[in-house]
Amino acid sequence: MEPLAGHVLVVTDGGGEPGAAIARHLARAGATVVLCDEDARRADAAATAIRRAWGVVAVWVGEPFARRQAALVEHVVRTCGGLDGLVLLQRGGRFPTALAEAARRRLAARGRGPVVVAGTTGDRPPIGEIEEALGACRRALARHARATVRTYGVRGLEPGADLGPAVVHLAVARPDGEMDGGAMVAPPA
Repeated sequence: MEPLAGHVLVVTDGGGEPGAAIARHLARAGATVVLCDEDARRADAAATAIRRAWGVVAVWVGEPFARRQAALVEHVVRTCGGLDGLVLLQRGGRFPTALAEAARRRLAARGRGPVVVAGTTGDRPPIGEIEEALGACRRALARHARATVRTYGVRGLEPGADLGPAVVHLAVARPDGEMDGGAMVAPPA
């Protein structure tokens, strides 16, 4: 069974680790994955690996932290048939707020969500960084999509660990009861 079959998810910095690892898990779960990355070579390499082994993937070459992301969102909707969720990876404390804002209407229209914010620094990021990024994401989405789009946070794991299972768990289960208002979740074993 593919619990994310028919879902389309964008993963920022999807060509590098852990973005590529998260994308592999999403593809294995049946999702169509769009890798958004500014490095075309690494994004293509990650996409090739996913195509060979698991499933459907597309590449969007561009800066995930740019101010305008409407072109990315509309490209995904046009070529993949919709947009069901975002996996927004932090980089150096930066958060792709513009992408969350550009996607909010499309996410609300499909009613699936989720938006997952992941800390990806080499060491465990401070909980405050994740909370701050989630707050920015919620503010970007709140005007129109609060009822249908949920935001979740995944704390960064040890270097080399895989955030993929935790992101898939959130995308499939959307476990509101597990979040306890703190927007943190332990990856499933």
